[in-house]
Amino acid sequence: MRSHVDRRRGFTLILLLLSGWVGACGGQPDDNPVVDDSVEQESLPTERESTEVTLYFPGESGRLYPEVRSLQLMDGAEGRTTALVQAFLDGPRSEALARPFDETIRLGSVYVAADGVAFVDLVSAESPNPPPSGSRLELQRVFGLVNSVVDNSEVVRGVVLLWNGRQRPAFSGHVDTGHVLTMNHGLVSKTP
Repeated sequence: MRSHVDRRRGFTLILLLLSGWVGACGGQPDDNPVVDDSVEQESLPTERESTEVTLYFPGESGRLYPEVRSLQLMDGAEGRTTALVQAFLDGPRSEALARPFDETIRLGSVYVAADGVAFVDLVSAESPNPPPSGSRLELQRVFGLVNSVVDNSEVVRGVVLLWNGRQRPAFSGHVDTGHVLTMNHGLVSKTP
């Protein structure tokens, strides 16, 4: 996993260095740029219209409950995964369901590998370790996120969960996060 992140960071560094080099060589914007419509331009992720998705949130019984909502997703696997994880972290709209993490925990980065594995980095400036919890809440947190991503993606087949940039053998001591995590249907109930 570390090699995927290191390669991505290295690629980003190369792009930054190249853009600085072009600027240093006197590259000036052209007042009248010529656009060749015959060459297909690589597009950045763009926002799409709202799409119906199913997010999975903790309930009092120790189970996960689906919450269907409309969400604006970005194009591409990474953009879609980012929007899904952010919506999961923002919490449910139903009062019967619980927010999985407090507001201090945010999404750091997302990378989706060619084999369909999404690397999702949760970060907290306040804590080097994931928040402590019992095994039930930890299962809900981890698989709520995994289920929300995998169930709503045609590309992502599994998730590697990171905390502050590192994959941990166990999230908070109970759930094995040292491998690719796949959807857990056994934790899901229909209604709270």
